[in-house]
Amino acid sequence: MSRQTASFVVAVALAATVTACGGGATTSSTTTGSTTTSTTSASHGDHGATSSASPSSAAGSSAGSDTGSASASPSGSATSAAPGAQGRAGDVMFAQMMIPHHEQALDLAEFALKGHGASAPVQALARRIQDAQDPEIQQMQGMLKTWGAPEMPADHGMPMEGMVPEGEMRELAALQGQAFDQRWLELMTKHHQGAVAMAQQVLSTTQDPAVRDLAQRIVTAQQREITEMQALAKA
Repeated sequence: MSRQTASFVVAVALAATVTACGGGATTSSTTTGSTTTSTTSASHGDHGATSSASPSSAAGSSAGSDTGSASASPSGSATSAAPGAQGRAGDVMFAQMMIPHHEQALDLAEFALKGHGASAPVQALARRIQDAQDPEIQQMQGMLKTWGAPEMPADHGMPMEGMVPEGEMRELAALQGQAFDQRWLELMTKHHQGAVAMAQQVLSTTQDPAVRDLAQRIVTAQQREITEMQALAKA
């Protein structure tokens, strides 16, 4: 209700009160003067209090309630929800993209462990990669399930940093011994660098402690392994 409409309602109510009080005084004129005076005063007081208070109170309450709802709720919701929504979208994208990224790392590790004559240091590194990344895949799958998000991103054709093209995977599968070691170290180093970049990106947006912890572990572990692989490649 607008201020002008509320004022009009109050004015009408007051006019009705005055009329009613006047009627009360006329009706009571057959009694004694003192009674008439008392009745008129009481009647005027009762009606005045009721008529003047109720409409204005209702109007004020309605206006106050409407104003409060309009000004408080939306702004409060926008303030608290917007950053969280943005952060969660980044969390979902991170998990959806990092799962297949980790899965390819497991494929590369499997190459080093079976049938390619990889050196002992490369095989040891491959086992550590398996031990670290398989549980991380399961953790991210659990996160997506909790968030009600699909494991496959809507744009499942999006390129991911450091992913090895299928043709290069086939070339690696055909190598043996030292040649395999060198190419494997090169590809896995680039793969790790891509994972580190993805993890650092989500660290700048996430508000979820579990996502932050996972991303930081990925950065720390894979930067250390990058240094190790670069040293092995030079040996």
